[in-house]
Amino acid sequence: MTNWTAKLHANPEPEVRPMPKARIGLKKGDLCLLPSARLVDDFIRAIPKDKSMSLLELRQHLARQHKAEGTCP
Repeated sequence: MTNWTAKLHANPEPEVRPMPKARIGLKKGDLCLLPSARLVDDFIRAIPKDKSMSLLELRQHLARQHKAEGTCP
């Protein structure tokens, strides 16, 4: 099993895939972003220190950036 540091530095490319079935608020066939740990880490670090963002907002923003309807949790 890999630890979180190893996953962060593995840096796989994020993928956008169609959903095989309805889940996480998406319908079958909707495009879903499967983000890398590095993508999420970079995004969180770019949020200004005086701002906050919910997980839902984070997921929606990442999905829009990658032309997907949703983001895998």
